Amino acid sequence: MSKSIKFSNRQTVFSILSIFILVFSQTISSVFVEFLIKLNSEFNLNIPGFIFNIVLSILYVLILFLLIRLIYKKALKFNLSDFKINKFSIRPFWIISAFLMPISVCGLMFLFPGNLHINSFSTEENLLIITASVFFYGLATGIAEETIFRGIIMSAVEKRFNKKIAILIPSMLFGLLHIVGRNLSFVSIIQLFIAGTAVGILFSLITYETNSIWSSAFVHGIWNIFMVGSIINFNPLYSNDSIFNYILDTKSILITGGDFGVESSIFAIIIYIIFSYMAIIRIKHKKVEAL
Repeated sequence: MSKSIKFSNRQTVFSILSIFILVFSQTISSVFVEFLIKLNSEFNLNIPGFIFNIVLSILYVLILFLLIRLIYKKALKFNLSDFKINKFSIRPFWIISAFLMPISVCGLMFLFPGNLHINSFSTEENLLIITASVFFYGLATGIAEETIFRGIIMSAVEKRFNKKIAILIPSMLFGLLHIVGRNLSFVSIIQLFIAGTAVGILFSLITYETNSIWSSAFVHGIWNIFMVGSIINFNPLYSNDSIFNYILDTKSILITGGDFGVESSIFAIIIYIIFSYMAIIRIKHKKVEAL
């Protein structure tokens, strides 16, 4: 498939519906791992719980990629590289950026008055939280979501319309889907939609700059490890599920991110914009070099 080939409306809608591949892969892998956990309990196999987090993460990604290959490569005869799903490679600039982004937000949050609390979890409980944060919420979710949103959907929208719309539409969809199923106030919904769209645009720009999903998947994954997993919680409310809690004295939703949390905070949104600007500069620099 060439970049010059246009997608029809039907092909584009079909590609957008690949979100269901994401849901199906996660559901099947979760059901299978729950079955393994039940066997572990019934037969007293004494397999540590954190192992199942790792198995779940691997299965999630494997099932997703298997379905994508079956549908898009085998059945529809597309080259996966046309969806920016190509040879694994991560640019050094984005490896550094992946850590700078969450560290910057965490550093800014610590500037505000608050109290640090450490939950007294057992070693097993800590391993459960860490492996879930690193392997599932981080690596697996980062790879899976970038494959679908920045790989399949963004490429399809670009082949139907143009690159600008391809950056915007999947990013807005990415923001909207984070709202589904959550009990949020109206203000928090607006804040989350803005933040979700902004970070979606960042991931899209990274994908275009590198012509691959892998750098954006890495940035997405590292961000999730710090900001989505339960290793550290920045919130006015105490969390029994997080290893570290930084209880903020302020209740300003601009600082706390509202009902969704720190990912929707003004600091997170600023970081998304700063690194999006960096991605744009790198894209423009490459265009100049190509002349």
